[in-house]
Amino acid sequence: MLRIVADRSPPDLGDFRAGARRGTSHVEVLVIAAILSLLMALVLPAVQSIRESARRMDCMSRHRQVALAVHNFAQANGHLPGPVNPLAGHSAFPRNLSEWARVLPFLDRSDMYQQIDFDQTESSSGLYPAYPTLRRPSNQRLLSTPLPVVICPSDSPPPGGCNLRVCHGTLPWVNRKPNAPEDVSRSGILPLDLRRGPPRFDQATDGLSHTVMISERLVGDLNPGLYTPYRDVYLLWSGAPPVLFDTPDELGDACRIRFQSPPVGETSYAGTTWLVGGQLFTAYNHVLTPNSTIPDCNNNSLPLTQAAVAARSWHPGGVNAAFGDGSARFISESIDLRVWRALGTRAGGEVEADF
Repeated sequence: MLRIVADRSPPDLGDFRAGARRGTSHVEVLVIAAILSLLMALVLPAVQSIRESARRMDCMSRHRQVALAVHNFAQANGHLPGPVNPLAGHSAFPRNLSEWARVLPFLDRSDMYQQIDFDQTESSSGLYPAYPTLRRPSNQRLLSTPLPVVICPSDSPPPGGCNLRVCHGTLPWVNRKPNAPEDVSRSGILPLDLRRGPPRFDQATDGLSHTVMISERLVGDLNPGLYTPYRDVYLLWSGAPPVLFDTPDELGDACRIRFQSPPVGETSYAGTTWLVGGQLFTAYNHVLTPNSTIPDCNNNSLPLTQAAVAARSWHPGGVNAAFGDGSARFISESIDLRVWRALGTRAGGEVEADF
């Protein structure tokens, strides 16, 4: 019988093995690395831009939420919230709890509202390291209690910090210059000076859709040994102020002309709480344009009774703002100063150009 035996000799793998032994050359590795680096350089900015755009839109949504809460407060109470208790007498340090503290029930935070002692006067000085406690323990605890709706996701404030702020208009004084006539035309919709009674929407004769009610500001750097121009507020003088400013131009020019780095003094705790009112924590003004290259300055007074405190953000090109009618929009940092100031007043009678 003829038997056919299969040839079991291994195939010639010489060529295959030779190919397998061949590795990637250094040149090819460098080319691949260069291509990947180029792709990363192209993709990362786009990803970062998309993320920041999402943060900006989230921040704008929070502006709308807070503006709606202010409207609901006004509807329920017949007037707007103010940092001074309208039913109480006024003093050098009024019951200085912020507008945000008063609208908490309309932000679905009645639990926090019920913890606040509104009958106790609180001054801004109580929040500095040299004065570690507020007068009431219940209020002290809330200093570090987060209120996310007043935080902009583009910034990183400490627990209890605050980015969203009420507009005080264009007045260089928080209240008014001593012995000077009251000038309500340059006040904001939510002013600090309530000697004429609590504010109302009908006082905004410029029109609610033409008057900014809320904008944003970066929180201070929390380091009194370090001055960060776009976060902190610097002092104009090393001692008592030799001059008091009558107009926003005078104050803005002083901020520009007298700036030196490092400054003679500075405030690093701006925006560190939503609980206390005033321009140190929860208010700003339209003395300077948004994201101004001129740093914010204070005429050597704490709390900031005469200061330029601008709207500032990490959003490229501008800041978010909510108007008196509850709408919100992005405001370019290149806006004309006259237009920006007109938008900050409730009864200035200005005619704004397009913005």
